[in-house]
Amino acid sequence: MKLFIPFIFLILLHFEIFAQIDTAEIDMYREEIRLSEMILNETDKTSPLSLELFNVVNQRVHTRGSLLRLLAIQIDYLDKQIDSATILVEKTKKTIALLENEYVKMIFSAYKNYHGNNIWIYLLAAESFYQAYQRLTYLSYFAEFRRSQIALIQKLKTDTQKKVLELEKKKQKKSEFFLRKLLQNQLYTVDELEREGFYEKIKEQRTEILKQIHEQAAENKELGKTIANSFIDAAEKIIKRVSDSIQDAEMDKRFEKFKHKFSYPVANAVIISEFGTHKHPLFSNIKIRNDGIDLAAPKGSEAKAIFDGYVSQVVFIAGTNYSVLLKHGNYYSLYSNLAESYVKQGDFVKTNQKLGLIFTDSQKKNNLTVLKFQIWKNLEKQNPVKWLKK
Repeated sequence: MKLFIPFIFLILLHFEIFAQIDTAEIDMYREEIRLSEMILNETDKTSPLSLELFNVVNQRVHTRGSLLRLLAIQIDYLDKQIDSATILVEKTKKTIALLENEYVKMIFSAYKNYHGNNIWIYLLAAESFYQAYQRLTYLSYFAEFRRSQIALIQKLKTDTQKKVLELEKKKQKKSEFFLRKLLQNQLYTVDELEREGFYEKIKEQRTEILKQIHEQAAENKELGKTIANSFIDAAEKIIKRVSDSIQDAEMDKRFEKFKHKFSYPVANAVIISEFGTHKHPLFSNIKIRNDGIDLAAPKGSEAKAIFDGYVSQVVFIAGTNYSVLLKHGNYYSLYSNLAESYVKQGDFVKTNQKLGLIFTDSQKKNNLTVLKFQIWKNLEKQNPVKWLKK
């Protein structure tokens, strides 16, 4: 009997692990695709196409591709788990049959040995009191063993019935994932065709697109100057007041505790341009640099502070409209391309406080609403994706 207890435990453990299929990442990708499509539905595709619009379409293709890969992994995982679980259920059924067979033999043996001869005769036939006591103890143990055997058989049967039901649920889940993958694969083909159509149109606008690339590089340079000037001003204040450096160090610790936990600076947004220097998605011979990330959002969206801080600067820069720079100790967060600012220099803002309305460009960027967002530690650029929660 003791040999079967670990076996039962392994079955239970197996099904617990089997049940732990996390669909959070799948839901995240589906939500990103939904947001991309909502943003694309608001765009004006009749005017000349912008880089930002292509980036939204391109991002949707990449996200759907990631979703397809994840669904394939989940289906493969379920296949292996179903096969393994099926083997375990069959082994358990064989174990139950073996235990039942042994139990029948045990009952038959007991009937054969004791039914025809009264148990009292068996006890009184003992040669000594000690032997009679041993025989009584044996009979008591034998009766307990029979009860434990029948209890074990019942437990195995009950557990197996539950596991068979769970196994059927997993088979159903696999079918659902398979149908999702089939649908997403079809949509992926449609997305690729749309992206290819956009690419062909944009190639016809090569001169205008190259102009946009140079304009964006100039805008990034101006934003960099804004950041640098703010650091110079802050450094002068720190020299004048030593207490500022102590407050900054305390704020730094608070800010760093939220790494990977900050909410997005705009709700219902998708990242359409990532941090760093990388090849342009349309022209591989051109490298573009982004000191932060670009977030496309629905029309009417507002930028919000990711953390408590002071408004260091509110400036207007041609091409990126209003920019709000928040100071969080030695960390800074920058929110650019605002149609209007709700705050002014020197204000203290709280986490999630609205900072301004994000500009919707109906002339150059197909009616897209894009927030340019950056995080700095003094003059060191930070990748915002590593600070924001997924």
